[in-house]
Amino acid sequence: MSRQEAARGPVRTAIVGSRGRMGAMLLARARAAGLDVRGVDQPLTDEALAHALAGADLALLCVPAAVFAQVAQEVTARLAPGAILADITSVKERPLRQMERLWQGPVVGTHPLFGPKPAAGADLPVAVVQGQGAEEGHLACVEAFFTALGCRCFRCSAASHDRAMARIQNTNFITNLAYFALLAGEEELLPFLTPSFERRRQAATRMLTEDAELFSGLFEANPHSLEAVRQYRKMLNVAAAGDIDLLCRRARWWWEEGAQAQVPVGKARQSGRRISAVRAASGRQRTRSRRRDPGRGCRRAARRPCRSVAARRPGPCPDCGGALLPPGPAGSSLPA
Repeated sequence: MSRQEAARGPVRTAIVGSRGRMGAMLLARARAAGLDVRGVDQPLTDEALAHALAGADLALLCVPAAVFAQVAQEVTARLAPGAILADITSVKERPLRQMERLWQGPVVGTHPLFGPKPAAGADLPVAVVQGQGAEEGHLACVEAFFTALGCRCFRCSAASHDRAMARIQNTNFITNLAYFALLAGEEELLPFLTPSFERRRQAATRMLTEDAELFSGLFEANPHSLEAVRQYRKMLNVAAAGDIDLLCRRARWWWEEGAQAQVPVGKARQSGRRISAVRAASGRQRTRSRRRDPGRGCRRAARRPCRSVAARRPGPCPDCGGALLPPGPAGSSLPA
């Protein structure tokens, strides 16, 4: 496939799972963009698959993880040699391995990072992962398809994608699940519900009801989910030790510096370099401060609030953000 052909995108695309929420949305947007696209869904009969895959140079699998391997096997048995096999699942390492075992041609993983009903004018990022047999032309072809739908593509590895989704998607699911499971059945709490609680409950409604099975499957399929939970538990341990100020300072990143999260990848890298430079300068300044005042001690390692030996300066510890406490008993570095 030449670069010119790749830039124009696939001649014909087959969307497998075209009546699912994401598949139906992609099919509708592709048709609205004037692309040659065919959809197929259950029952995946020989006749239906043969018609949808005839002449297709891109087959896009939009099916749940539970049936992914079976559907991929049925598709690859009828796909033309040299065609691109791609998917849109929210996990990338396992589906890529499954597709690569079944297909000798180019394999590309994708993940649209938005739902089936995106707001008008919303940013529509799509992660693109290079699989076995995929060269630059194949990646460009898949990207051209999504670009024609109004999406913004960026490339990453399968492992970096799954680590990110374990923290962004799966941790969000499992923490909401644990929170509402913790409070379930405690009717004495009902008179005390606040607007912020109701907002969280409304935001989690679909995730924990209609889509609970889907998110449970994604959590189990992602090899990095359990590590993400362990990292989250460390934050809870900090809270249990009473170092709330430290967590507050850390969380403010999303509002002070985190605008980079919504900037296209190139600009995010530039922003990240600037932020790293600021943090490095800030670290040097804190080091000089500690040298000038060796009496200031950080209790970060012990997960306890900090103490100033002379209690001369109010405010948070410059090292970890914990509260500075008055001195304890003579000879003690711990609170009284």
